[in-house]
Amino acid sequence: MRDNRITWFDPACRLESRNRVFPYRQRAWLEPQRDAGGDLGTRDTLVLEYQPYDPAGAAGAAEHFYFGRGAGWYEWERSGRRILFNSVGGRSRTPQRDLICGG
Repeated sequence: MRDNRITWFDPACRLESRNRVFPYRQRAWLEPQRDAGGDLGTRDTLVLEYQPYDPAGAAGAAEHFYFGRGAGWYEWERSGRRILFNSVGGRSRTPQRDLICGG
């Protein structure tokens, strides 16, 4: 996505002047019968990869998002850091409008 742009806001939701082109690469693939761990077990998994890069040639670290068939998003990974949400139950979380600029 070469023409993608990034728009920055300060903590008071005022537009900053450092807005610029922010290209990134995306890929997607299926991993059949991947072990999702936790309560999810083995599932067919869709992997989405997102990688920002500098037009001058420097690529940022890729992020990976894992979606299990019948379970949804259960894992995020970047630069060796891995976060799992593969346990059934827990506290329900709802987005809060007051945390979004203009909300």
